[in-house]
Amino acid sequence: MMGMRERIQGWLQRAIGLPISWVSSWQSGRPAASDWSIAKAIKEGYRAHSVVYTCVRRLSDATSSVPWVLKRRTAEGDEEVEDHPAAELLARPNPRWSWQDMMQALTLDLNLGGNAYWLLLRKGKAQELWRLRPDRVRPIPDEKLFVSGYEWKVGQNKMTLPVRDDKRGMAVIHFRFIDPGNDVLGLAPLQAASRVVDTDNAAIDWNWAALRNQARPPGALSAPNKLTDAQYARLKTEIDEQIAGPDNARRPLLLEGGLQWQQHGFSPTDMDFLKGREANAIEICDIFGVRPEWAGIVQAKYENARQGRRMTWEDTIIAHLVDVRGTMNLQLAPIFDEDVFFDFDLSQTPAILEARGELIEQAKTVWSMGVPFNQVNEQFGLGFDPVPGGDTGYLPAILLPTSSAGEGERTAPAPELRVVNLETEEQKAAYWRAFDRQRQGWERGAAAKIKERFGAELAVLLKQLEAGVRDLDMVIGSELPAWEQLLTALWRAVFDHFGTQTAKALGMELKQIPGLAYYPDTGEQVLTFDGISGREVWDPWPAAAQTFVADHVGDHITQISLATKMAVRREIAAGLAASEGTPQIAKRLRELYDGFGRHRSFVIARTEVGGAANYGTHTAAEQSQVVKTHTWVSSRDERVRDSHVAIDGQTVPLDEPYSNGLLYPNQAGGPAAEVIQCRCAESFGTTPGGG
Repeated sequence: MMGMRERIQGWLQRAIGLPISWVSSWQSGRPAASDWSIAKAIKEGYRAHSVVYTCVRRLSDATSSVPWVLKRRTAEGDEEVEDHPAAELLARPNPRWSWQDMMQALTLDLNLGGNAYWLLLRKGKAQELWRLRPDRVRPIPDEKLFVSGYEWKVGQNKMTLPVRDDKRGMAVIHFRFIDPGNDVLGLAPLQAASRVVDTDNAAIDWNWAALRNQARPPGALSAPNKLTDAQYARLKTEIDEQIAGPDNARRPLLLEGGLQWQQHGFSPTDMDFLKGREANAIEICDIFGVRPEWAGIVQAKYENARQGRRMTWEDTIIAHLVDVRGTMNLQLAPIFDEDVFFDFDLSQTPAILEARGELIEQAKTVWSMGVPFNQVNEQFGLGFDPVPGGDTGYLPAILLPTSSAGEGERTAPAPELRVVNLETEEQKAAYWRAFDRQRQGWERGAAAKIKERFGAELAVLLKQLEAGVRDLDMVIGSELPAWEQLLTALWRAVFDHFGTQTAKALGMELKQIPGLAYYPDTGEQVLTFDGISGREVWDPWPAAAQTFVADHVGDHITQISLATKMAVRREIAAGLAASEGTPQIAKRLRELYDGFGRHRSFVIARTEVGGAANYGTHTAAEQSQVVKTHTWVSSRDERVRDSHVAIDGQTVPLDEPYSNGLLYPNQAGGPAAEVIQCRCAESFGTTPGGG
């Protein structure tokens, strides 16, 4: 069957009435010779020039460090293939070379010569992949096929290797850096840098000669009268003998006839030639795509060198790997007659891990702004599996404590809570004041956000009201997800803050466990503590807490929504009874929600913050495994309710509730009379009778 290339070629011939060839006719069938000498490139470039060696070695070492895998396309997506002949090549190309050797040589050949060749040999199940030295291979151009084969010549012996011959089980894989002026051969970076390298080599030779003489003439002989020819010849011979070898070095000259020695202390202008070497080195690095900071060409601090390495990976090495992958999948993978392809794995590459770490930090920033985790995961390409609940965003960063000076102002870090083994009234009062100060800061921040949420809900209601909607229950119900997001974020942030404070007060140090990743559902890192009873782990958002908070928030927002619906119904009914129009009813709703913002939002904030704070401290005490008892610490002011004054100082085992039925103050789900706007706290004891 005629291929696409032949059809295009025939169409062009018919269109212009002239024969069309992909290469010049005089080239067809004759091995293509390059004007670039590989031997010279190695001798005068790679072996003789330190910058060339450094750049090419860095590139080849980096490229060969990347693992490769074989994959297959399936209906469910790409899957890695291990038991396959092509995969065996990645594990063992041939008896003498590893895959790393093959990739290292490939990168060397391309950067020095512009071309690299592999020979695939297959016989039955046995197969091998060998590197062919590019100085021994010449492509054979063809008018129709581009390349019909490759001439391989070693000494006087030569043979033609096929592009692909399934009967003989042979194929040549040709990699090259594209040369726009050559149909079949590539252009090496070293070839583009050759004049700079030659210039720099000349500079090295020049200055080496100068440095052998200390880069300056040591002095001069002066005579009061003109020397005779015999005197001049004898003096010149004596000086030449000193320069000729070490045996005569530094032998004193016998000065006679008024000769005087004048010591020179200046440097010749030839020394300026050295200053151009750094510019040459930087230009060579640029041509190879290696940052000079990473190559050590310029003086650089560690951070600059690290950034130079990363830039080289991102700008050069990855692009090179992509190019190699494309050639392998175009020329090598189809030989196996299956839907397989080669790919490289950058996941464990140091430079890529650094970039991924920064990417994760950026993703965390976006996630902390309220964007759902699953959406962040997809947009940033993090590669995590979608997580349950990941379609809901949270805003813990906006619920930071505020100072009493005013809403929105941030307070300085509060002193750590002393919550363990409190014995005196002074200790309990000091603890409650510190606890209450932090709680008030969170209350103000939460109240402000709840007020904003009421305002957003009002805007939706007014829009529907103007559209003629009078039954607003469904509209209020549609706001439940936004309320869930806000209150869940509030509980999570307050739980984390007070739980961590309690963990510290229990004498445990926060320590990150090396090697553990972020929680996929929260983005937080696992933290450990060295506690009283050994190594303990404080999980700032455990699964049990997530379930508890989800249930509580679900129940509470239902109550909030129901109360709002009833209040809105009353206002609309009153407006309709008074024959009011839409503007008047809208005014009623604005006044209603204004009251929500000034009063109701604060009641909700106090109840939720109090519940989350005490739940966090109690959970930390449970996780510590050293706390034995808990003690009720009531509010130390005149606003405390009588029932809580009655149980102030009551101490019970940690897993038992107090006499009012609550496991901790402000326990979610407890009786309203005991919970709403409660400002009490609890302390903990590490001995059976302590508190």
